[in-house]
Amino acid sequence: MADGITRTFHPVGQGAFYSEKINGFNFVYDCGALPYKKTQKKVISQSFDKTDEIDLLAISHFDEDHINLIPALKATVKKIKTVVFPLMTPAQQAYILSFYKKTDLYEIVLDPRTYFEKANIVKVWPASPEDKTIKDGNLYLNDLQGVQEIDSGEIIRLSSSFDWIYIPYNCDNKAKYEKIKTLLDDILQSSGKSYTQEDIVAMLSNKNTREKIRNIYAEVGGTNENSMLMYSGPTA
Repeated sequence: MADGITRTFHPVGQGAFYSEKINGFNFVYDCGALPYKKTQKKVISQSFDKTDEIDLLAISHFDEDHINLIPALKATVKKIKTVVFPLMTPAQQAYILSFYKKTDLYEIVLDPRTYFEKANIVKVWPASPEDKTIKDGNLYLNDLQGVQEIDSGEIIRLSSSFDWIYIPYNCDNKAKYEKIKTLLDDILQSSGKSYTQEDIVAMLSNKNTREKIRNIYAEVGGTNENSMLMYSGPTA
């Protein structure tokens, strides 16, 4: 049974920073705020310290007001063990990176495995709004090793004797993605190409290309639809 649950909505202003402490297990959902202020780091240091490990960090999406306090969290705690976030297409990744200079936020989006010092990385596949299937199974948090992908709606269990579960659900607009992919192909004159990480870094080195990528998303309406919800609660 889950005893001693503390769920906190941290006062960071616009943005999101939520945490749960359950029988010594630490969960954080998003960690960012706008406008960014150094005083907001105190909210983190008042909640965690160097003896703490974050067992599970969930990132709903990669807008600045959801991730810009992650560097402070990482510097405050002993370790971040597992990070889960919505699977990004190369087009989505390129768009997000176009807003970040080569700072911590850029590295979080470009190469989270390296940034989080070999934490386990879990990417959640998108599901259509009509698909609300819960995929009941025996996927335990300790099974999530290295870098892997899971389906939306897949239950993550803490242990066989612990009745608290997490269910990530990546909301995405697949029709919008197809339009983005077509427009991006037109810009790069590379129809049908699968973009590598190196391709993305190269395309973002050109200011005009960065602006064109941003204009694509302005045309189709932002990135918040590619956002991950997370159920956190008992099994029944």
